[in-house]
Amino acid sequence: MFQEKIKNYKQCNKNEFDLGFDSQKLSYIPGYFSTYINQSKLPNFTLLVSRNNEIAHLSSQGYSSVEDKTEIKYDSIYRIYSMTKPIVSVAAIKAIEMGLLRLYDPVAMYFDCFKSQMVLTASGVMEHAKTLINIEQLLTHKSGLSYGFNTGCAVGNLYARAGIVHKSNLDLDSFVSEVSRFPLAFHPGEGWRYSLSTDILAGVLEKVFGKGIDEILKEIVFDPIDMKETSFFVTGKEKSRIAKIYGKENIDDPAIFSSKFNKLDVANIEDIYPSDQTLVKARGGHGLFSTIGDYNKFAAMLCTGLDKYGHQFISDRMMNFALLNRVDSKYRPLVIDNYEIPGYGYNLLGRIMVDQSKTLSLTGRNEFGWAGAASTYFWVDRDENLTGVIMAQYLGSTIPFAEEIKSMVYQAL
Repeated sequence: MFQEKIKNYKQCNKNEFDLGFDSQKLSYIPGYFSTYINQSKLPNFTLLVSRNNEIAHLSSQGYSSVEDKTEIKYDSIYRIYSMTKPIVSVAAIKAIEMGLLRLYDPVAMYFDCFKSQMVLTASGVMEHAKTLINIEQLLTHKSGLSYGFNTGCAVGNLYARAGIVHKSNLDLDSFVSEVSRFPLAFHPGEGWRYSLSTDILAGVLEKVFGKGIDEILKEIVFDPIDMKETSFFVTGKEKSRIAKIYGKENIDDPAIFSSKFNKLDVANIEDIYPSDQTLVKARGGHGLFSTIGDYNKFAAMLCTGLDKYGHQFISDRMMNFALLNRVDSKYRPLVIDNYEIPGYGYNLLGRIMVDQSKTLSLTGRNEFGWAGAASTYFWVDRDENLTGVIMAQYLGSTIPFAEEIKSMVYQAL
């Protein structure tokens, strides 16, 4: 249904006005992006803004392959990296609704290797973890796990040296076991650090449902929402629709976000983020491929709580519960590597606006969403019945274009 809306979309001032937007202000958006495209700082971009489940704005520029001058299209396929996480989190929330999982369940219920964890403190001392990691801490990144690109984190540095995030040859059971060998960066629940937590969560879900995370997501999330073009692999002729990745190749490189300038160097990441079904070992923290239309279906579900038939997919009470901020003020602002995310907390799905007086760009009072390392981004505003999805393919960009575009959309309301 929504793919047809994209296919037949034509910019129309009346439609924008009817959806509550100032058409002139929306028209500034393509010009903003063209600056980065023309200066070769981004290879491409596509933006889809929807309100009341109708397209308010849709535009794209640039190339899926800069070298071949292959234009980006509305049905281009993107590696969405960490925008995989909210999808896995929704599967966990569905498991909670089904009575199969509880937030207080310790991970050690499912993996013996997490029954005894050590913590490497900031002062360099190793000590036994005070408590076991639980499901809530996996969903909210309060587990004590880390990522290799967290440069100020000693545990992250251990991850980076081991190249752990790129061990794409390991199945989830083996990957969870590998992660458990490393100490935690802090005692579970006593901090916030962006991490491999969602990969561990995916491993838990495999135990809960008794099948692979790829099957779980298809049955629990993709089929009910009609996400037909989101998967851990791309087959046959559809591979020609995959947009190339530019920028850095190693997501776990501590220097990935240190460059001040974007350069359109092709990132050869097929080995570490494979599209071939025979090479894929599905994960939870990254790995999915999707299109802008398909991901907007996911965002729309988060906005309304409804499936493709208009039936309740996640109950209102559960959705309101899932969206509550769970990061104490003493652990905010959230920091990824050295980059702060002011004004936001974190809920069971991703970031959530908690203090507009702290944020540095215009957004909604209760806006939430997440992003991916290769310049993908989405937001949901249930108060405004508004969703936005940005797709681009530059790995390690430090240009804050997503926040700026979101601000432009809000000021056009």
